[in-house]
Amino acid sequence: MDNENSTAAVAAPRAPDGAKPASAASASGSAQADPFFIPPPVVSNVVARQRWPWNGLVDVDYEVGGWTTGLAVRISFAEQGGAGRVRVASNFLAGAEPTLNQGRNRATWDTNAAGVTNVVAAEVTAKVELVREE
Repeated sequence: MDNENSTAAVAAPRAPDGAKPASAASASGSAQADPFFIPPPVVSNVVARQRWPWNGLVDVDYEVGGWTTGLAVRISFAEQGGAGRVRVASNFLAGAEPTLNQGRNRATWDTNAAGVTNVVAAEVTAKVELVREE
């Protein structure tokens, strides 16, 4: 199961009150960093792999960037390329729960503990989203 898909499902945070809007260039047109720019949350380079020898553990690697305060990670798997049932991953391996560290992260889904035992890996798409914490 090698799948790549990612989504940042939240709006970009706003600069503090009274701050000018973020822009990538100054009025003269030269590229200049805006000190009030807050980068939006981004998830990229998502790869999901079932462990050999097919023991029910699925490693999901992903990269996180941008402003992530107040957000959580949600990992889901869609069967039949998205046309079938969507399962939100739960029951992660202890110590391998989804994290929001800047850069590379890994979560390991324990499908057996989640009661998922009959998914054909060739037809599954993994998705990692950043969602507002509840």
